[in-house]
Amino acid sequence: MGPQTFFPSDREEVHQNCVRWRKRFTFVSKMSANPHTGVLDPSVCRVSVRKELKGGKAYTKLGFTDLNMAEFAGSGSTVRCCLLEGYDTKNTRQDNSILKARRWQE
Repeated sequence: MGPQTFFPSDREEVHQNCVRWRKRFTFVSKMSANPHTGVLDPSVCRVSVRKELKGGKAYTKLGFTDLNMAEFAGSGSTVRCCLLEGYDTKNTRQDNSILKARRWQE
């Protein structure tokens, strides 16, 4: 596992069962390829979604998804929809939250 970086986003209100952050995160993703096949090795970016609890001092983790940045390489602007995976699937019910991630290549 490589270095970990935390990029918090601003708080946003829920409107019609949807939250739109519209925030751009910029980071470097080191890519390497298999020398025999030329296929890019996975480069995973974990996106975690949390919900603020009353009072704003605490939060609950709604879920996460792992985006493989190698799948986006050379594809320009790309949109990916992912079902969030739960952190504690034994004691809580999954809520089928979907994360829509948009990626721009510069």
